[in-house]
Amino acid sequence: MELFASSRVLRKIKSVLGFGQTSVQGHSLTTQAGSALEADCLEWLPKSQLGSADGSGSFDRLFGGFYAKYLSAKNSNSLQELQQLREQLPNLYKFGGIVSGYFDDCRTADAPMRGAFARLLYQVLPYFQNEGNISPMQVKATLPRLGLFYFPNPEPLEFLLDAVRGEFNVEIIEPGAILQEFWQGREVDYACYEQALKEKVGLQLERFVTFADLPPQVRHEAVDLMSKHIQFQMAMTKCVKEKRWDLLMIGAMEMSLGLTLQDIDRAIRPPLVMFYHGVPTGEPMENLFSSPDYLVVRAASELEFYRQLGIPAAQTLRVGSLSREAFPLFPFIESARRQARANLGFEDRDIVVIWALTYTLGYYDALSDQDCLNLIIKTFEHLAAKPEYKDRLVLYLKYHPAPRPDKTFSFSRSQFPLSIVFQSLNALGVRVYVHDQLNEIIHAADALLAHESTILFEAVEAAVPTVSLKMIKGPSEPVLGSAAYSLQNTHRFCAETTTVDQFSSAFEHVFATTLTERFSDSQKVWSEVYSCGRTAGLVALLEFLKSIVPERR
Repeated sequence: MELFASSRVLRKIKSVLGFGQTSVQGHSLTTQAGSALEADCLEWLPKSQLGSADGSGSFDRLFGGFYAKYLSAKNSNSLQELQQLREQLPNLYKFGGIVSGYFDDCRTADAPMRGAFARLLYQVLPYFQNEGNISPMQVKATLPRLGLFYFPNPEPLEFLLDAVRGEFNVEIIEPGAILQEFWQGREVDYACYEQALKEKVGLQLERFVTFADLPPQVRHEAVDLMSKHIQFQMAMTKCVKEKRWDLLMIGAMEMSLGLTLQDIDRAIRPPLVMFYHGVPTGEPMENLFSSPDYLVVRAASELEFYRQLGIPAAQTLRVGSLSREAFPLFPFIESARRQARANLGFEDRDIVVIWALTYTLGYYDALSDQDCLNLIIKTFEHLAAKPEYKDRLVLYLKYHPAPRPDKTFSFSRSQFPLSIVFQSLNALGVRVYVHDQLNEIIHAADALLAHESTILFEAVEAAVPTVSLKMIKGPSEPVLGSAAYSLQNTHRFCAETTTVDQFSSAFEHVFATTLTERFSDSQKVWSEVYSCGRTAGLVALLEFLKSIVPERR
């Protein structure tokens, strides 16, 4: 009648919770810790009523005396009563048996620990239910180990996780966490080690011509930065050599650990797959040293970009849209536009433009922030002066998130100040607003202004016309692809040499289009950009990753 042996269950529980392990500390420290533990257990662990012998605990109150009846029948060995309970509530009968045996085991524990064990019933239940089957965590341990490192944009990461859930054992790699593990058990004073490393780095940098003219404070910051990342590189290399992962994926190669992965001998490194968060325009700076084993891309333009870099087609996988199964139907676009404009208080006569701002870093040869700002302000001044647009223009500023997670700072807002745009345009009758949530305003828009950003994809999927101003100089494939721009008229691509008249003309053109034209053109672009919808892409990505995982030795 017993479902399992009591002593075996308790040993298993103690093993799971880590009890009974021998301390490696000195005798006095061990004694001190043991005394503190006993005192804490006595003071902070409440007595439990869950497994009371008469079934009067909270468990029984939920099931109309079932547990008391079960215990009574079990203790009197009444097979007839037990059979009736089994027929009336078969699942509860099975659960009651597990609970009964588990609580019996809990009573063999020391008094302060009995309640603690009893309250862990649901956490440890998978270890004892369905004897002969393995628990979910045991299944996870048998799966290929996938390490994910540095995905600056959440959309590709969420898509990737949705593809591999349940079929890979996933670890999101945190540099700080692997560094902490690198130091566990080492008999070296960390502060002294860190200081020695900084001194070593500082001496090396004194030889660098590129650092010779930097101010002392900047050199000091460089020493701190390099010392930290050198430790990260050592920790990552140790993890790879110890075969921690069967497959590695990364969202951007320009981080030091991305470059470290490429320097590790491929004979010991697992396959490395890059799923970049966006295609850089102009010279492929981020990809200059990128040599992953495989590349995952979304759009046709991304595939063409990597082919121009000389990456063979066999090393790439195109997955399609990360957010939609298919292009939405016209009634949805029509309804979404009407609802969004009503929510935001716009009339039919209002012309709404969203400016998805970018941020630029000094190592690009690009249109300057000031030149870009001047071009856009002068363009809207030019439009606002025309009678057909007077007092009808609305400009939403959708600033780019910070380059690194920081809720209090926006680099793009620092480069394109809100006050300048507002003061320049509001006086001319252009209503200027700031909004961070694109999904709340995108369907209300008559145009989206972007700078060769992947946000263009979102506008296309909402059937919103786009004007893309290229800021970074040099030849490049447009984000939506050259073929996409040749297919239709409601999406416009403008080079960095665009004049105010040319830029204004691009906006006037898309303002004049009908909703039907916008829908038809965006649908064509979507079909040209993507090879498939979201679920087909998820399946393709999963099968692709499974096919390149090496067999465990």
